Amino acid sequence: MFRRWLRRIVSVVVLASIAAAGFLLWIGRDLSAPAPSKIGPPPASYPAKSVTLPGVGKAPVAGWLLRAPGTSAARGAVLLMHGIRSDRQSMVGRARFLSTLGYHTLCIDLQAHGESAGEHITMGHFESQNAAAAVAWLQREFPGTPVAVIGSSLGGVAALLARYEHPPQAIVVEAVFANVPTAVANRLEMRFGSWARPLHPLLTLQAEWLLGLNLAELSPVAAAQRVPCPLLVIHGARDLHAKIGEGRAIYDLAPGPKEFWEIPGAAHVNLHRFATSEYESRVATFLSASLPPITAP
Repeated sequence: MFRRWLRRIVSVVVLASIAAAGFLLWIGRDLSAPAPSKIGPPPASYPAKSVTLPGVGKAPVAGWLLRAPGTSAARGAVLLMHGIRSDRQSMVGRARFLSTLGYHTLCIDLQAHGESAGEHITMGHFESQNAAAAVAWLQREFPGTPVAVIGSSLGGVAALLARYEHPPQAIVVEAVFANVPTAVANRLEMRFGSWARPLHPLLTLQAEWLLGLNLAELSPVAAAQRVPCPLLVIHGARDLHAKIGEGRAIYDLAPGPKEFWEIPGAAHVNLHRFATSEYESRVATFLSASLPPITAP
């Protein structure tokens, strides 16, 4: 009798372990799976031209570039980067309003998103290389023109983690998580309840094995300490993907000049669409104050 019950207990433990391992493997692959999509031409309201930028290795990055009306009077150039599992279309609203203010605008698909190649989403590792390469491309395309970066969610992570050869003159980040383990734990809790949150170390280890990365090094809150230019941090008060305290931690560690804008009632959404008028007013004022005058090439 004892042996029979022991075998049953061992069988249950083995089956539970296999189920847990399969669960973690599924979640890990889901978080890092690429998000390709066919985008096509830009909308009529944003008459940009399609461009291809250098990406990670030989993988190109797809983008849309719209030169400011009257190039000689451009106020600067702005790189816009979307959130996870999105693409450059989500940044067109921001780009359109910046264009009317006289900025060149470049919207890109981060690697493994949209029409940019990539095998895995890497939570900022390869995406930050996209950010650095796109800033360098704008600096070559518009010599003497100040460059700013606006990044939402994963795009903001990329903006903070990027190792720029020549840094931009201003950075705006929206809804950015503090670090990868926290981001994973937040998502586990949202999808499966608080019981799943303690599983995040196992999931992080599995993701490191899958991607071949040290995810502990992908820390926007640590990278904030080396931001070389004025920083505007925008965060929704009700964001559960990246909680408001994570945005404040990034702001607190940035060396400055810096600003923080908490948007009441906003979750992890398109913050430009959620609070359009105030978003455009705040971002326009920040860029105007942060970007230096254009110098001759």
